[in-house]
Order: sequence, then structure tokens, then C-alpha cells
Amino acid sequence: MFKDIANSSNHAVVAARVTSVQADSVDIDRSFEGEQRIPFDYLVIATGTRLTPPSMMPSDEKDPSVSFLQDHQARAQKAHSIVLVGGGAVGVQMALDLKERYPEKDITVVQSRDRVMPQYHSDLHDIVAKSFQDAGIK
Repeated sequence: MFKDIANSSNHAVVAARVTSVQADSVDIDRSFEGEQRIPFDYLVIATGTRLTPPSMMPSDEKDPSVSFLQDHQARAQKAHSIVLVGGGAVGVQMALDLKERYPEKDITVVQSRDRVMPQYHSDLHDIVAKSFQDAGIK
């Protein structure tokens, strides 16, 4: 990732949670290069998004995450109907994917706004609404 920049050995991507921020360092929840404190000259805080399961795993570890997804998949397979709350990009994609995978199931999207994906151009709603109608998504 950093191979084409000056002093690339001074840069790294660290997969960890920050537990504390000081004026010139951050403490993390795991060891990185033998330390749990990373010094910096400049700090950028990019908090990202914390989604709820099943969009986000309840664990950062592989085995519990695989088990969680397998359980979630089994429950979806057994269900006669599935309701998705939220008609944003993720909800729309999930609804269409579920209907493609399980065409016999009733799929319903509940949206608080008058159209799905309201942050996008209104024509997109019409395209999605037609796709929903064609697929039998309510």
C-alpha cells in the first residue's frame, strides 16, 4: 500500500481498536511490533461505521464470525418471509440478493422515507421500484 511513497517503512496499516489517545501516541487493544502504544506526528481519526449484525460480525475473530454467519444463513433458509428495515443501498442490495437466492420467500423492505435510497437521484428510486416489482419484493 505504501510502496510508492517516500519513507514507506514509516507507514503501516494496523488492524486494532484504539483504547486511548494521547497528544503524541495512541494505545491499541493488541500488540503491534511488540508494543501496544503507537507514536505519531499527526493523527487522523476515521471512525467509520459500526453496523449491527448481520451486516457486521459480533466478533473480530474468524471462527465465531463463521459460526454466526452459518447460523444466520440457516435461519434465513428456514424463514417463509424476511423483512428488511431500511431502504438505503445496503437494504436494497440485500433485498434483491435474498430474492435472487430465495425466490420462493416473501421479501419486504420497510423504509421510513417516501422512496428508497433517498440520498441518490430520484430516478434511481424508480429503477429500484421497478426491480422490486419485477422480483416480487414488497
